[in-house]
This record gives sequence, structure tokens and C-alpha cells, in this order.
Amino acid sequence: LGAISANAGPVEEGHAAYQKGDYEAAFKNWKRAASEGNAVGQNNLGILYLEGKGVRRDLTIGLDLVRRSAEAGYSLAQYNLGLHYADGEGVPRNDRKALRLFGLAGSQGHLEALQRTGAAFRDGIGVRRDYRQAYIWFALGALQGNTQAEEDRVAISKIMSSTELSDAKAIL
Repeated sequence: LGAISANAGPVEEGHAAYQKGDYEAAFKNWKRAASEGNAVGQNNLGILYLEGKGVRRDLTIGLDLVRRSAEAGYSLAQYNLGLHYADGEGVPRNDRKALRLFGLAGSQGHLEALQRTGAAFRDGIGVRRDYRQAYIWFALGALQGNTQAEEDRVAISKIMSSTELSDAKAIL
């Protein structure tokens, strides 16, 4: 973390407070940002509710805030909400919704979402198994430095047919 400038807004101030373990101050700042419609503030405030840091733990409020942030297009919120659907935490488990959210976040470059989307296509979770798509998502993650995605890309390339592999590489 860099120094907080004199012009730092509530998101940045909340982040600095969170890093110091001052969850009450983080809550105050992120609540202000969320009330102004800031997607980062909504996600971060939602996480505080989900974790019970600086506020009483409340899955309903937390997920509602993360959902609003995800709907606004914030990739980290899309990934976070996808995790909840994948695990069935606070919402009914729904692999298709999880995959859709991971795909949205991955399409914005979220590294873990790229890997999770590839894994869903590899394993047929929430979608029909498709090694070509899995390879593509893993390769995109690997290109951005996700080492797990690189390991998965190499592993899946060994079980793909030569046609599947050349098709996937042609798309990239």
C-alpha cells in the first residue's frame, strides 16, 4: 500500500483502515462509498458483512451488496459472488451461475476467475465438458501470470486430441 493522499476517498481510506485491522473505520468508509453507488465500496462492505469484521456477520446483507457490485460490472465482486454460488454459501449452490460469474470476471482479466472458468470447462461443472474452452481459459490465465492456470494448461494439453489442441490454439 502506498501512502494515502490528501485527496483519498472513502474506498482508499477504508482499504488503509482494513489493512491496519481497523474494521470499524473500514466499515464507515466503505458504507459511505457504497451509499454513493461505488461498486468497489459495495463489494468491500459486503465482504465485511460476510466475514463479520467491524459489523455483525450477515450473509443476506453481505451477498446483496456483493451482488449489486457484481451487477455493476466489478470483476472482484463477480468472482466473489461466483464463489458463493459454487460453494452454496448463503445461496443455493448453482454451478451455472458460478460459471457465468467466473466467466464475466475472467473476461476482465481476473486471474483466479480465468483459472476457475477453465476448470469448470475441464471438469464439466455447470457446463458440458469442453477441453478446447478449458485450454483457452487456462492459457489466458497463464498469459497473465497465473501459475495454476499454466499447470492446468499443460496438463490438459496432454489429454486433448491433436485436433482439439490445434483448434484451441487457433482461437488464441
